Amino acid sequence: MRATRHNGRSGKNGVYNPKHNDRQFDVSHSEHIDLCRIRHNVYWDFAQGMRDGTETSAELMSFAEVEKQFYLERYAPSVAAQNERNIKARHPERNRLTDSLLEDKRTCPEESVLQIGNMDEHVDGETLMKIACDFFAEMERRYGEHLHFLDWALHVDEGTPHIHERHVFDCDDGYGFVKPQQEKALEALGFTLPYPEKKPGKNNNRKMVFDKESRELFLDICEKYRINPDCEPIYGGREYREKQDFIIQNQKEKISANSETIAEQQTKIEGQEQKINRLEMKLEDIDTLIEEVSDIAYRKAVDLVADNVMLEAHNQDIVMINQVCDGLAQPSTIISKSYRQFAISKLQFVVEKIKEFLRPALHQIKVRLLGEEVRKEAIKEISEMAKPSIMEKLYNNQINSQGYGLDTRKKSYDRER
Repeated sequence: MRATRHNGRSGKNGVYNPKHNDRQFDVSHSEHIDLCRIRHNVYWDFAQGMRDGTETSAELMSFAEVEKQFYLERYAPSVAAQNERNIKARHPERNRLTDSLLEDKRTCPEESVLQIGNMDEHVDGETLMKIACDFFAEMERRYGEHLHFLDWALHVDEGTPHIHERHVFDCDDGYGFVKPQQEKALEALGFTLPYPEKKPGKNNNRKMVFDKESRELFLDICEKYRINPDCEPIYGGREYREKQDFIIQNQKEKISANSETIAEQQTKIEGQEQKINRLEMKLEDIDTLIEEVSDIAYRKAVDLVADNVMLEAHNQDIVMINQVCDGLAQPSTIISKSYRQFAISKLQFVVEKIKEFLRPALHQIKVRLLGEEVRKEAIKEISEMAKPSIMEKLYNNQINSQGYGLDTRKKSYDRER
């Protein structure tokens, strides 16, 4: 097995965000994370101590909030003093906030990934955590004056157990305050350049010596736990991988050996799913559709039936009254003319009143029929009556299609019946 300690501060998307480490994002969209094992993760930060993945209290600070608090408490005096000097030098445009240090790849925390083994062979999460805790404690003892651990997370919910750890180097800024500055901090710790005769640069800096010493310490602690990983370091050829890219590299390499077979199977499955989706309407969707259609049908029925019934009932009343008026108007009637005219005028008045009453009465009937209680009961009854016919129609449509998935859908239909 190979012991890995990989470092970095930023990538193609800027400085690394600690929200990946303490799972402060929607993990349901991350296929490489096993949701059932998240509760076995372990998290630690300098402000709140250690906790496992079951502790999700809203009162807990995220790693991002913890790091912001550390920077504010430790580096705000240096930032404020520098801003004052900028103003005195008539360069207020150079002023910045403490948060700017977290966003600058030169002063943001450095992230390390610790892992022993790969997907095929690795130590368990508990052993890795014990080794890491001993490693962090010794690093703190040796370099704690200028090296500060902010947070770390043990992830056992991915292919291989590993730890994300974040730290920051700092030292005196020359004005009596401290600020993040890696190279000067390492110089203060006594580290020299790997090639003292050459000019400092990307391939000649104290961090190279520090990383070598840290790796040797990590391997020594592994041996104390009777784990003998490969001791020969690998340099070059692999850039620092961001977040899960680095973590799942071993999984990708293993999967690539069978990628063609997996791709073919996946394509076949997706094709089958697409065919099923074209033919299948889920039962709960059918229930919702039937209910919506029943609601629309009931409302239309209330409008049409109520109007027709009321008009028909009252039209008959008006016809009967008009027939009486016609009879009274006949010269052969024995009733006196003055009384006939009086009776006819009163009956015509009644007809007008019936017409006036018709509209509000019709409105009241509709309000009653469309009321929540009456309407729901009616829709329920309509849905129950209509559902068997609709299910039968859908099943017949499936039979008339390509015939794919009929056995499965038929069983679902039979259960619903």
